[in-house]
Amino acid sequence: MKNKCSCLFLFVLMCSTILLRAQYDTTAIEYKPLAADCDKAITLRITQKTTYGPTLAPNGFGERQEIVAQSKNSNTAFEQEHHSAWYLLKMAFDGQLSFDITPQDSSNDYDFILYAYTDSCFCAQVQQGKARMVRSNIRRNDIGNKGVTGLAIGAQSELQAQGPGAQFSKSLPIKKDERYMLVLDNVYNGGMGHTLTFKSMKEVTVSGTLSDEQGGKIKTDVILSDRKGNVVAATRSDDSGQYSFTARIVENLTYDLSFSKENLFFDAETINTQMIKDSSTMINIRSVLRKLVDGKKYVAGNINFHPGSPLLLPTSYSSMQALCKLMRKHNKMVIRIEGHIQSDTYDPDNERYQKLSEWRAKTVYDYLVDCGIEKGRMSAIGYSSRFLLYPVGSTHEQMDLNRRVEINVISIGR
Repeated sequence: MKNKCSCLFLFVLMCSTILLRAQYDTTAIEYKPLAADCDKAITLRITQKTTYGPTLAPNGFGERQEIVAQSKNSNTAFEQEHHSAWYLLKMAFDGQLSFDITPQDSSNDYDFILYAYTDSCFCAQVQQGKARMVRSNIRRNDIGNKGVTGLAIGAQSELQAQGPGAQFSKSLPIKKDERYMLVLDNVYNGGMGHTLTFKSMKEVTVSGTLSDEQGGKIKTDVILSDRKGNVVAATRSDDSGQYSFTARIVENLTYDLSFSKENLFFDAETINTQMIKDSSTMINIRSVLRKLVDGKKYVAGNINFHPGSPLLLPTSYSSMQALCKLMRKHNKMVIRIEGHIQSDTYDPDNERYQKLSEWRAKTVYDYLVDCGIEKGRMSAIGYSSRFLLYPVGSTHEQMDLNRRVEINVISIGR
């Protein structure tokens, strides 16, 4: 469970994003169409990452009420369709299928059933209660989880019954060219649409070695998290600084591997399935943690920003948590948060650039205040484009790194 300050930060960040969009984004949203009956289902070819939506709001059950609860599965299927959307899914890969159903309005209660599709008689089988359900989730909506439901690695139930229960049902092993029918039902009148995000999972083994700048081996916690801050796996390095663990991660999605230890500045490594050297394993991730020293500057790994904006990239979340944790461990440490920008031309005296760099530093400052860090232990300053890590004309990845904050440790305050 995220702590209160993290939730408050996300709320403020979300509100800021909405305001910026309202100010600059005048592009009308193009809503995807829906089908309310089985025989008119929207056909989707599911690759390792497929997104459909946002959609129009489901409005009724179509021409016929096709699903009524059967006695053998009455608590794991819809009692009846209310406002439904049907999708015929054609698998384009072998693997493990997971997906998110994200409502546009978190108060909307989306349930779903996933059937194994057979042939042209399938829709008749649904009406007769003879179609085979392979997954379902009819649990009560939890607004705290933004109303999201779907299939996920690590979930325990294949068929999640009515009432309080798990947000996700168990992911599904699939083969290329298999077909499934997915039906969603929003129980509320006047609801809104949704977005479907399909993902393929892969089991990988992650191993590595941790050391300090003098080559000393580090024994500490190792945490793998997604870009939303959710912990996927955790372990601990041994006396020789080595660690190894196995986790299921989404194909081509980026994760953060983070480390922190008292008297050392935190660090994070970025990993994804593209780094895999064979069918299942990533090896030889070597990380060096730097010793905390008065008066030394540290680039806060993975704390970066959207172009031209003080809004943090999703990649920043785990490092923001690590920074807060570091400040709590060293409860007398004093820091200066220094904001920097990426500029296409060297113009450090540009007032707009200066303000942006200050806002970026202030974003981190405000987050730490919300986490309970005393204001007197921190200050924030902007340096415009005076101290680029990479020169004008660098790669996109390097330019992202120029949009950063640095942490200047004024005093550790032992």
